[in-house]
Amino acid sequence: MRSASSATFPRRRVLAMLGAGLALPLLAACGGAASATVSTGSASEAPATSSAASTAPLATSTATSAANSAPTLVTTVASSATTSSSASGPATSAGATTSASAAAPAASSAVGAQAITLQVASRRTGGTDAAKLEQALYDDFAKGVPGLRVQITYGVDPEQELIVHHAGGTPLDYVYNDWGTWSDLATKQVIADLTPYFQQAKINTNIFAAQAVQNYSLQQKIYGLPVTMSVDALAYNVELFDTHGIAHPPVDTKDTTWTMEKFLEVAQKLTKGDGTQFGFSGSANGYNTAGCTDGTYFGMPSWDESAQKSRYDSAEWAKGSHYWLDLRTKYNVQPNGDQAKQIKANLPDIFVSGKIGMSVVYAINWQPSQIPFKWALATIPYSGTGNNISARMYPSGLHMEASSPHKDVVWQLFQWLTIPANGGRYPLVAGHSVSPLLNGGSDLAQKTRQ
Repeated sequence: MRSASSATFPRRRVLAMLGAGLALPLLAACGGAASATVSTGSASEAPATSSAASTAPLATSTATSAANSAPTLVTTVASSATTSSSASGPATSAGATTSASAAAPAASSAVGAQAITLQVASRRTGGTDAAKLEQALYDDFAKGVPGLRVQITYGVDPEQELIVHHAGGTPLDYVYNDWGTWSDLATKQVIADLTPYFQQAKINTNIFAAQAVQNYSLQQKIYGLPVTMSVDALAYNVELFDTHGIAHPPVDTKDTTWTMEKFLEVAQKLTKGDGTQFGFSGSANGYNTAGCTDGTYFGMPSWDESAQKSRYDSAEWAKGSHYWLDLRTKYNVQPNGDQAKQIKANLPDIFVSGKIGMSVVYAINWQPSQIPFKWALATIPYSGTGNNISARMYPSGLHMEASSPHKDVVWQLFQWLTIPANGGRYPLVAGHSVSPLLNGGSDLAQKTRQ
């Protein structure tokens, strides 16, 4: 196990890790680096640090999950492709298939004779677009399971609700992890080990991005179903770039011209001295935790995984840290607190004002109608050689309550969500743009963003 570390993949390797299931433009823009496993924070968006994960527990064969297949029973195979045996883990299949519609599962033998209500807790606010998308997703699943209803309690801390209900003997059925650290919940048997379910259903975890599985793995067991990924990207105002005659930043992660020096140059050109327009809105990443989630920027991460050593005292790391501070205090290409407050006003995000050239984003919290100009996503800059990690990525998932009286039904839902046509809807619920599901899992989010 590692403590306070950030085991990340270089930006130039992330495409190989995530595979062909994610379209190149969005991935190049949003795929700066794959983060470590379990966060040490406690907030609505988990940071990219690790505390308790080990290697992925299941097999890594070449099977993928087809978008038009779906489970028919709790133990049905969710993949329409054949899977081969692997020495790396137990979850393999030998040609099992399914042909049911992805719209909804057939009735499980565990449901139908009596009404069942799955209890879920959510930090989201009821009545919001995110809450409506979440409820619609679960309602669509329930349509194919007679007698089933998914009831979401909104506006609460899901982690605390999970713990309190477990201790009180009135357990929830499952919960979305938006807080990060979960290893204690596994060791105290508050959340269930999903490994036997994956094995029984013959679902291979290689249908997910590898790092998403690692994020919910502990001691060769998996304790969460990956459903979405918070991934940093650089949003930029296309119209401001065009007005100033500036070439657009690249989406190609191998473009070595998009350096930290070039980023500063562009930010200066986009900044007006009267404080009405700025090249950059601030924040080097979507969730900063004292540098643990920072990219390398100039070639050095805060944690050297191979050496198991902190690099906070290295000149390269310090250079990267000071770079972002200097944007505001030395070069004045970023608004200060008062300026940012005035520009943002009542808008959902300062970038929506149209007075910001570039902004690092990880969750899109505005509607298309709220942004009156053309904008796009690009990759985050990087200078130096080696250790090319310029952004943060964090996978989020669902936990099954270990004491739930409806674990077989919860797994049926989880299995349904392993189908890209179904699980690919979850990133939009979370405000994200990338799904951990390969083979088309991010298609809906990308189409929506476009």
